[in-house]
Amino acid sequence: MQLEPENCVKNKMFLYLFLTLVVLASGSQLSTDRSLLISALLVASSGIIFIMSGKTTLSIYTILVPGIFFSFLMVQSRFVEGTNFDVAIKLTVLMLCVFIGINVIKSSAIDYLSVLANIIKFFMYLSFVVYVLILLGVNLPQVYISELDYYSTLYLGVENIADGLAGSGITLPRSFGIFCEPGLYQIFLNYLIIFILFIKKKRSKKDLLQLIFIVINIVLTFSIIGYVVAVCLIFLFIFLRQNKLMSKILLIMLYIIVIAFVFPIISDFLRFKMTTGSFETRTADITLGLDVLFDNFWFGTGLDQIAYRKAYEDVYQRFRGNTNGLLSIGIIYGVFGIIFYYVGIKKFLKEIKAIYGVVAAIAMLGWLIASLINEPIQNSCLLYAFMALGWIKLKEVKNRKAVCQQISKQK
Repeated sequence: MQLEPENCVKNKMFLYLFLTLVVLASGSQLSTDRSLLISALLVASSGIIFIMSGKTTLSIYTILVPGIFFSFLMVQSRFVEGTNFDVAIKLTVLMLCVFIGINVIKSSAIDYLSVLANIIKFFMYLSFVVYVLILLGVNLPQVYISELDYYSTLYLGVENIADGLAGSGITLPRSFGIFCEPGLYQIFLNYLIIFILFIKKKRSKKDLLQLIFIVINIVLTFSIIGYVVAVCLIFLFIFLRQNKLMSKILLIMLYIIVIAFVFPIISDFLRFKMTTGSFETRTADITLGLDVLFDNFWFGTGLDQIAYRKAYEDVYQRFRGNTNGLLSIGIIYGVFGIIFYYVGIKKFLKEIKAIYGVVAAIAMLGWLIASLINEPIQNSCLLYAFMALGWIKLKEVKNRKAVCQQISKQK
């Protein structure tokens, strides 16, 4: 396919629109309160992009992968009581639309990861402004989200929903960004760190300032796992850039000093968390989760996680699903889910390695694993998009980028 200047511009605009909806559909407060609206917009944008693309040929994987996913859910429903047919249809449609959107805009030669980073940065800046206004006592319009049972400030922040590092004396409100949980927000913020340190080939002073601002926003989430991931990513980047052994040793010592300095605050927070329901549920996610996984290894428990919910209720007298995304893949989908997600993510990481190098792939892998362990994002549209980029060959997109760049220079 020959790329024309107007195709590059048009496809870039479509890509921004499409990936914005992917981000919004991946656990934002707006998608929780207006789930049907965001899902409908994502489906509509995918259809419009496909229609306007003209003669774009869909990859066989665009139809095959969501088709296999849906076929398994139908087979699973014959053996497991917890398969919700309506949810199965919704997830399959969303996965199909994400694959179609990624496939069609493939011809644009636009760097997907760069566009995704720009979208996240936009929401980060917007959310930070709202956060500061809240601290200053400005009365902003609020929306009550019944499913989450709290008031959201313009879907961009939550006022005093939590008091930061509880038990440490720090009482700043936690920053949620546009998402339902600060733990979910830090996932997207840490993606920005990966993009700046491991994806971008050239970095400037502006990138350093952005990195500092991103770290500040991660600190304001008061998410321990967010801190750990950010520290590990920055350490990995600096460590690999040090050529001398002595520099590496000094860097390790510096990190030990920093960790020792903040450890009292973190330990107080962890001690507080271990006496709350949060620690109870996180522990149960692993212990009960493994028991349920092994008992339902072949076909899983279904999307409603009935078997896990019953097991949790027997022990804690409450009915809830597993929030460990990594274990939930096996709990919900059984051995099929483990293979399905493993292959999709492996293909994505293979593309990252081929384009950006093995270190970028390792950083992305660590981030994905930590994110899945911390939050139930196994059915996130963002994860679907990453798998689509693996199946539909991100490298082909990257190789076409030079064509658009050359066209832009000639204009």
